[in-house]
Order: sequence, then structure tokens, then C-alpha cells
Amino acid sequence: MGLFIVFVIFHKMNKGILGAETIKQATRLMKANVFTCPELVNACYDNIEAGKHINCYVNVRSKELALKEAAESQRRIERSKYKLALILRFR
Repeated sequence: MGLFIVFVIFHKMNKGILGAETIKQATRLMKANVFTCPELVNACYDNIEAGKHINCYVNVRSKELALKEAAESQRRIERSKYKLALILRFR
């Protein structure tokens, strides 16, 4: 469900979020360390708040829960980058 919400947020925007106009671009920018998962979630919720007057969101998850999950995702990303760096270093 979270991915669907992010898709709707990106689809309804013409400027993009944090410089990304699509989910694919957002993924690339996160991999390039331009921004983190929690920063993306915050930007999405800011966009939801800004567009609240058009009443286009049926169900939005709790921001606190989404940020908690984003922080955990960011930790997994950091661990995998560290493991990859270790593997490449000792080859």
C-alpha cells in the first residue's frame, strides 16, 4: 500500500519530490546518497499536507509509522552498502 501512495504522490506532481519526478528516479537518487528514505517519506507527507485541500487521498498511513519503517529501510541500505564495500575491499 505504501508504494501505491508514493506512486499517487509522484503522479499528481509536476515538480517532483526532492528532484525526482518518478519512483525510479527517486530510487536512483537514494542509491546515489542524494537523500535518504526518511527524507523522502517526509517530503511525501509534506506534499500530502500541501494538497489536502483537493481531498484526493482516501487513506494515509500514520506518518510516525511510515518514518519508523523508512528509518529501518535506511539502516538496511546502509548495512548492505557496508557489506558490499567489505566484499570489494577483500577481493
